[in-house]
Amino acid sequence: MLRETVRRLSDRGKAEFPRLRRVILYGGLACPAFAFPSLKELKIDFRRWSWTYFYAHLYKTHLRQCFITFHANEEAWAHRILVYVHFPATAQLKIKWLDGYSGSLSRLIPVSPSNGVEALQAITICCDTDPDDQLVLRLYGYVGGSSTKQRLKLNIYDPCWRPDENILPSQALSELAMLFSNARLIRYLKIKLERGVSITQDDWFTILDAFRNLSSLIVRIDSCRNLLTVLRRDPSRWPRLRRLSISCKNGSGVHECLLSVVENRSREGLRLKSLAFSGHGKKLPVSEHRMRRLQGLVREVTMVDELKL
Repeated sequence: MLRETVRRLSDRGKAEFPRLRRVILYGGLACPAFAFPSLKELKIDFRRWSWTYFYAHLYKTHLRQCFITFHANEEAWAHRILVYVHFPATAQLKIKWLDGYSGSLSRLIPVSPSNGVEALQAITICCDTDPDDQLVLRLYGYVGGSSTKQRLKLNIYDPCWRPDENILPSQALSELAMLFSNARLIRYLKIKLERGVSITQDDWFTILDAFRNLSSLIVRIDSCRNLLTVLRRDPSRWPRLRRLSISCKNGSGVHECLLSVVENRSREGLRLKSLAFSGHGKKLPVSEHRMRRLQGLVREVTMVDELKL
């Protein structure tokens, strides 16, 4: 019966459904019959790969909402839908990988993103665990720099790093950032990492270079040494950075490096307007001498036991 319905839809064409706005598919069935030009909302729960002949017709749609859940480790579908489907700047896109992914993230999302991705102004990247203690890599994209206007949501369960294959979290996170290097409007970046996840200096350069127009950077990580080393080395690479917030577990040993970041930016005429620093709940008072130097260079300095990120 299902095959007959699909055949009839294909035979009749789209003329009889000019007002169709919403399609929900379970099990992964997809065919040209469902690529209605009038379609605004598409929800798909994939159980198997079945899009072979669907992509060529998707360019006709102008989706405003696209929610997809995928249960198998297959990269091509996500990449192709972002290539073929037209997403207005106001569109909302949510993609969830439940079976994990172990390859390069460049195979999931095209380097030249859709209009919706190019319109993003804020990115949040998180690595945490769900209620079942399963590791999840999450990315959220917003417009207007506001968390109330979410346009993009990517969730990868059992994410794409495998120590036995030399694919480490640092590399995966840098790949994820590079996917948005053409989104020139991004001004706000927030990175929140589960305990034990670290980022090398080279990968910090790659991540931050993907967002050259940053005005605000918020990071929660076990160790911020590599980040501070990168930020103080070449401040002019991120000339618009004005707000910096860091929460880490390094202790007072990084205070001097933090001061160097601020002083180096000041020497190049790139002063921060706001600086916040915390020690993950540990009381790590900055010396009075360092605090005076920081306050002389930054309008607003906050040193607290715990930052609310």
